[in-house]
Amino acid sequence: MVIIMNMRNWSREDWMVVEKADLDLKELQSWFKRLFGDSDDWSNFLPKEAKSWFWQEVETEYVKASSWKIRQNMLLKIRHTKDVVEAGWEIIRGEKEIDWNMGMVIIACFFHDIGRFQQALLGSFEDWETNYDHGDKGAKLIWQRNWSGFRQLGIDRDGVVEAIRRHNKYKAGTEDIYVKLVRDADKLALLRHMKFLLREVDCTNGGISETVISDYLAGGMVKNENVVTKNDTYLRWLSWENDFNFETTRRLFIKEEVKDWVFSEIGKSDPQAFSRLKKIFLLPMVVVGP
Repeated sequence: MVIIMNMRNWSREDWMVVEKADLDLKELQSWFKRLFGDSDDWSNFLPKEAKSWFWQEVETEYVKASSWKIRQNMLLKIRHTKDVVEAGWEIIRGEKEIDWNMGMVIIACFFHDIGRFQQALLGSFEDWETNYDHGDKGAKLIWQRNWSGFRQLGIDRDGVVEAIRRHNKYKAGTEDIYVKLVRDADKLALLRHMKFLLREVDCTNGGISETVISDYLAGGMVKNENVVTKNDTYLRWLSWENDFNFETTRRLFIKEEVKDWVFSEIGKSDPQAFSRLKKIFLLPMVVVGP
């Protein structure tokens, strides 16, 4: 069971909703409307039509959920969506030299995981495990929609679809600023919440695998298929820093002490692995323990 508490910017209602995962459809819609109401700074850039599309996808798949775990995964992705929109908004406020289209920013972040709700029914969010690419699927879902109203707002369908399609790929493969933004916002939102959401990691205890260290030292992200131990998982999360595209993302990542937390977790579970990391990465001494 995942224990959810003290989440950044989550209300008590939010974590209770996700923890219990017992909402009926009417209750779920009410919660969704409260999450994506009109009170946030970015709300004016999220058209009602976009919220309607998102809700239609949630509603269609939620009624098919056959277990508490599948419902919880869907609820987590709804709340994660708001986390990503907020992270994207924070990043662009720090990247003021770029002439952002605010509508593109919010819409691309909002729809980035729209393909997850069908995937949830497969029992896992691991694309390699389910043989389901949620970026490709989400891009297809949004491509099929009528974008006439959005074009009037200056929102380019091709740009949004490309940001959705590429947000989960190993490399961005483009210099498009909206692709890069969604990738950063998604990673930052997840990293901020790892220590609260992932109390249970489905990996064995042990040191850090050589292939994982090699991936990290190569300056890329650790590949999912190379992860064997819990400490491999921690270093995989840390390797996401190598894929950050904006200085604001990196600044928030360091300021909020996510990096320190990851190394601390490795130190608590495996002091030898931590000692080795210190030598490899020339880390300052970090006090670990209770």
